[in-house]
Amino acid sequence: MATHTTMRRHYRLSWILGRMIIYAMIGAGAVFILLPFVWQLSTALKTPEQIYILPPKWIPDPIAWNNFIDGWTALPFTRYFFNTLFITGVSLVAELASSCIVAFAFARLRFRGSNILFIVLLSTMMLPAQVTMIPKYILFGKLHWVDTFWPLIVPGLTSVPFYVFLLRQFFMGIPTDLDDAARIDGCGYFRLFINILLPMTKSALFAVGLMSFLRHWNDFMEPLIYLNSNNMRTLVIGLAYFVTSELEGLTQLPYLLAVNSIVMLPCILLFLAFQDQFIQGVVVTGVKG
Repeated sequence: MATHTTMRRHYRLSWILGRMIIYAMIGAGAVFILLPFVWQLSTALKTPEQIYILPPKWIPDPIAWNNFIDGWTALPFTRYFFNTLFITGVSLVAELASSCIVAFAFARLRFRGSNILFIVLLSTMMLPAQVTMIPKYILFGKLHWVDTFWPLIVPGLTSVPFYVFLLRQFFMGIPTDLDDAARIDGCGYFRLFINILLPMTKSALFAVGLMSFLRHWNDFMEPLIYLNSNNMRTLVIGLAYFVTSELEGLTQLPYLLAVNSIVMLPCILLFLAFQDQFIQGVVVTGVKG
């Protein structure tokens, strides 16, 4: 009896020790990841004179809250914000709608050659974006879409292969018995998709929607290629021009990091608000199908 109690005690102590080591490693990793963000916020709140003080101070004194206002108004970032919000919102809706329809077709509409078409769709993911960059620019140039939002929005209407793959995996994990029951009740494919299957894919839609939002909100290359006018720029392009512009000879680093903190804020808030749905959607789509 004493030996059994001793073994249980040793097992509990080893379990507690293992948990402490795991939490310590997670905490160290969290600190390592958060350190650049904390330094960015600290520098954003400093005056230009405090930036080059050695040793550097983590807590600025005095705190320059006006850096956020001065940096935001140095360039028309409000205009850039609404441009980015419009492109991101419309692209998100277009990619979700088109990818859901294509994924439903591959998961539920069995026809000859469907697997081959799906493989062809996935094979486009291996094609680097740089390969199609020039042909796409020539195409959109002939359509007179350069310096408009159309080149950034219209491609989303044709679905995104990676999103199609994730959503197809989720649809395939839903039992087909629901399809048979729906057909007995008189449901066609459209009602089956809208009324039955789509409401069951909320976690996957959250995951895909968040990835789409982050992709378009932080996109740099395509807006740089297609948007030339100042009033058409996005936030990321505005930050790039912010670096190269002259702001009355003042040190730009605090203003740049202040604006960058504002640009990052929607991404952080969205992930914190929907992280459970995002993780659940990615995990479920990865193990089903």
